[in-house]
Amino acid sequence: MLYCYIVLYNYIPGHWQKHFDTFKHELTSYVNLTKSTNLVVGIKPEVLTNHPEVSALLLKLKPKHIEIFDTIDPTDRKLTTTLTLLRKSGCAIFTKALGVKSLGPVADLVDGIVVKGPDAAARVGITRIELLDKISMYKEMYPDKILIASGGISTSQDIVECLQAGASLVSIGTMF
Repeated sequence: MLYCYIVLYNYIPGHWQKHFDTFKHELTSYVNLTKSTNLVVGIKPEVLTNHPEVSALLLKLKPKHIEIFDTIDPTDRKLTTTLTLLRKSGCAIFTKALGVKSLGPVADLVDGIVVKGPDAAARVGITRIELLDKISMYKEMYPDKILIASGGISTSQDIVECLQAGASLVSIGTMF
């Protein structure tokens, strides 16, 4: 199954409203055109905590998956409350894993982990750990979590290897 991936990321300071309006329009249009909420929304934690209009939109449209960029602070009550509400509304929450470490209390807030390989786009951590090794380690640490392999995947053999290592899903982007 293929999923649409829509990101709300404001690269240009001072242009928040324009970016949010575009995000809202595209997300709403996608849901209305496809009659489906089978999509992934990528978002930074501070956007959820600093912009209540984003949380309200996500709670209204209920995308199936939300990937949180950067670190989820389990002591941020505003963020944890928002993530809990989103999960209760039917959204699956994913955190991005750049290295291999315990999620600690964050594990209770998420449904899955996007496991980024060393060849993934964007930043992937300081220590180079091969994607298949990361998948195996996270599968052992969190056997009940959904693992999404991401980064450096470019062949059908890569996909098979990720699934055999324990990934539930495989994300491919750059090869396209």
